[in-house]
Amino acid sequence: MADDEEIKRKAEEEQLAIANETGIAADFAPSRLIYNPATGMVIASVERFAKDAFDRRLFFRHTSERAYRPLESPSPDIHFHDVVTSATHPVIYFAVTRISKMPGTGYGGDWLSVERFDLQQNRTESVFTKENWRLPEPYAKGWISHLLGVTLDNSAIICSCGLQGAAGGKVHYWLATVSVVSREVTLLTRLEQVWF
Repeated sequence: MADDEEIKRKAEEEQLAIANETGIAADFAPSRLIYNPATGMVIASVERFAKDAFDRRLFFRHTSERAYRPLESPSPDIHFHDVVTSATHPVIYFAVTRISKMPGTGYGGDWLSVERFDLQQNRTESVFTKENWRLPEPYAKGWISHLLGVTLDNSAIICSCGLQGAAGGKVHYWLATVSVVSREVTLLTRLEQVWF
């Protein structure tokens, strides 16, 4: 028993030391790691999930650095997630969702926007929001389910999305692109489920 406690204590000490060196709190778990070749930046998507807290954040650093910097400091109910990178430009894109605790069911989310972060200028700007993206008929409302990538020419975000008509009803899931300039949604193929 004493050996198990010693191993646990050493593991906790090591975890805290790593958190101090990297600048990412020890209670965050890794979600995704991406690399932006245009800048040599590493982007870490992390999350922490507990009975009374759920949090998703983004951190970034140059490959020559050890410590990460947080990408902004949003309020606890605002989550940054589903990060994707341009292969040729110094930018990343990520989804922004407002999370709220739901009685008896855990947490629920309301997708707000897709943001672009310039890794050289350290500047964030909105690319499109749930109010201003341009949906094709017959759809009147929807949300981004997952960001999947960026087109080779950096003109659009590739994503999966859930779409509904004006009256609501059945949700149709699509693989789509969204122009970063016009915010127009182009449907590529219908998905039978959220994932495929």
